[in-house]
Amino acid sequence: MSTLTESRGVFVPGTTKKKTVSMYDTQGTQFVPLPDGPYEVEAVHDQPTAQEHFNSTREIKLIEAQGFPLPTPSYKDHYPPKMIPEVEKGLELQSGNYPFTSRTEHMDQFFNKPRMPRPVDPLSYQHKPMPWTGNQTTNQAHYKPFVFGPGNVQSAASSGRAATAPPAAFLPNDYSTTYSTQFVPKEAGGRVPAGIPELHPPMPWLAGQTTYQDHFLPKEMMLVPIVDPEQVSSYPFAGSTEYRAEYEPKERLPQVPPLTGLVSKDGLTLPLPRRSLGVEFWHRGKPDNFFILLPRHVDAPCSARQVFTTLHDNQEQACILVLYGDDPVASNNVLLGQFNIINIPPAPKDVPRIEVKFHLSKDLRLTAEARDLDTGRHKLWEQRGAIIVLKS
Repeated sequence: MSTLTESRGVFVPGTTKKKTVSMYDTQGTQFVPLPDGPYEVEAVHDQPTAQEHFNSTREIKLIEAQGFPLPTPSYKDHYPPKMIPEVEKGLELQSGNYPFTSRTEHMDQFFNKPRMPRPVDPLSYQHKPMPWTGNQTTNQAHYKPFVFGPGNVQSAASSGRAATAPPAAFLPNDYSTTYSTQFVPKEAGGRVPAGIPELHPPMPWLAGQTTYQDHFLPKEMMLVPIVDPEQVSSYPFAGSTEYRAEYEPKERLPQVPPLTGLVSKDGLTLPLPRRSLGVEFWHRGKPDNFFILLPRHVDAPCSARQVFTTLHDNQEQACILVLYGDDPVASNNVLLGQFNIINIPPAPKDVPRIEVKFHLSKDLRLTAEARDLDTGRHKLWEQRGAIIVLKS
């Protein structure tokens, strides 16, 4: 059994603003009630009528569990500004010959220090008269270009740069190249014809043949003998059909509307799965808020209670709207019922304590109860259209 007996419910803020009709003069010093006085109305069935009845000085709002009202915000004109204490003047340091005397120097008083030249090592060049040997390089003046010819390497003076050739002992060839005029092409042999390719042995599953359309011989289908209808089993098909015109459809079982439920003497029976259950209340000066007492994910049987208070001074009635849904805006949910708790002792707003309790039985039957904690009077709502029972 899951219970929310000590739970305060789940608050879902609303977003819709509505105008509230004030029946009492909350600014005056004297309280003047309506000429007809507090009265008890019959059960309300439609949403607009219940909303109008709720907004006619019968609103409720949250209150703390200890009985204290919620803290009111402090506006700018009500909040006295605090004086900032004066900061004592710090001690002034005496200037001296130190690098920093707690005073800064402006750009016109700051003298740039000359930058010391960076020492640079002089570049030294040593001429290498010897030609390239091993892993050394040859200078440009000692390098001589090669003259390529049909014979050995011949060196010739060039008008360009001079260089010294490396020793012939370290070279793998005689520095001769084969140009196009000096290259004798080789005669290519004729292409040998491939001939007829060798055939692979026939596959055993094809027996050396393929199954083309003209070579394929279709198989003859076997004729299925006609079975006598009398010999056919009667289960699951009896061997006969009915036309649509001769078929009489069966009557469907009555379906329960998903959000109306069943009315019984023990309470309003809700469908399964169900939605959240709660009441409408005011919060921070804004109406049309939905306060969830029994969330949709809580299994039955369960119960929850929450303490509310009045919104106006000397408010003698409180309207409880039992709502069904999951929308944070109360007017967008389904109204299951409405009942009032009357004869609240005249008191300033935020003083009365009205406890609203929801109970959902194992059979998903909902009952709602409102109790005035100061006088002990409470009312029990059982079902839509039922009589509100007044208990002392």
